[in-house]
Amino acid sequence: LGAFVAREGHADVPASHGEDGENLGNWLGTQRKRYAARDLPEAEWKAKHAPPLSDEEERRLEELGVVWDLADARWERNFELLGAFVAREGHADVPASHGEDGENLGNWLGTQRKRYAARDLPEAEWKAKHAPPLSDEEERRLEELGVVWDLADARWERNFELLGAFVAR
Repeated sequence: LGAFVAREGHADVPASHGEDGENLGNWLGTQRKRYAARDLPEAEWKAKHAPPLSDEEERRLEELGVVWDLADARWERNFELLGAFVAREGHADVPASHGEDGENLGNWLGTQRKRYAARDLPEAEWKAKHAPPLSDEEERRLEELGVVWDLADARWERNFELLGAFVAR
């Protein structure tokens, strides 16, 4: 892993990446499972064949920049990209297919809107849609950037304002 980080500048190893005859991506995935096993009862982690990482192993992996929660890291990266988009464009109305620094930011924002809508759904329903509800913190942070949840309603209001301005001329 150290050689990968030295060469690539990060520890985000693709799951199927091999390095010097070893499946490094698979190994790192196992270390993440072992990290998660720290909070499990012994019988549970033994059943999963994933003994918890030692404090020393955890420390060493973190020194190389290993991220334990990939979904959270991905969310933060896209949130930062959205902030850059807003700073540059002056709004958070990202086109659906807009890419930003190699990420499909428009698609990500669409997913956040689905997660916002999932707040009122029963758990079984949002699980079936693979759209866990936004946390209050995520919702607050996105709203601070000016994210609009209901695009149709926002478009109607904008066009109504335009109509009012037209009539006033």
